[in-house]
Amino acid sequence: ECQDEKYQLKNRVKEMVKFSYHNLMTEPYPLSPAGLWDIIFCRNVCIYFQPEVAQKVVQNLYQSLNEGGYLFVGHAESLYHLSHQFVPLEMEKAFVYYKPRQKEMARR
Repeated sequence: ECQDEKYQLKNRVKEMVKFSYHNLMTEPYPLSPAGLWDIIFCRNVCIYFQPEVAQKVVQNLYQSLNEGGYLFVGHAESLYHLSHQFVPLEMEKAFVYYKPRQKEMARR
């Protein structure tokens, strides 16, 4: 729903979504009630980690996503040197990272 050029989720959608915080240094990563996640927002986090720690975090996020899932990072962040498993998709001058499905990976 759009009000004053701001978007807000409707309550029926909020009830289907789990919002939570997680310490990215703690493994294993939490699962959704249905198993893996469809979308993960991890914005402006990895830029504060050493590259090897950021790589491990990104790998854990990748493993936590369903095939066909999306990882949203901050507009100043890039996974270029951290992971080649995600497919970067440019949207609105920023990148969103997509976890390809097995059949899509066979074509890569």
